[in-house]
Amino acid sequence: MKCAVITGSSSGIGKEISKKLAFQGFDLILVARNKVNLEKTKKELVEINKRINIILCIGDISSPNTLNNIEELVKTNFNKLDVLVNNAGAFDVNSIMSINESTIDTQININLKSPILLIQKLFFIYKNPKTLIY
Repeated sequence: MKCAVITGSSSGIGKEISKKLAFQGFDLILVARNKVNLEKTKKELVEINKRINIILCIGDISSPNTLNNIEELVKTNFNKLDVLVNNAGAFDVNSIMSINESTIDTQININLKSPILLIQKLFFIYKNPKTLIY
């Protein structure tokens, strides 16, 4: 069975990608901050494919604890990874002239630093030449 990790999977594009992968028979680790929305997503995915394994990881992708939890879930449940979808993101809709340094740091941590760290955690361990990173 193929397996995938999808960050930001409780809504929007991440949720839709999760649906597509569930339909294709992937086991999934879904990562998001919103527990209620993530549990709703899981229920929808079970309706799409009852045979797959769906694991929830509630946490902020910019937190080292969340990244460590994802790594441990992959090791414990799959010991391999076929697809990583780095979908979680943050964007401040305010004018560039009014954005503060703290918001910039948050966006850099979520949109750039965390995906790189997650790739390092998962792919230096799982050297599968067929693994896809999005």
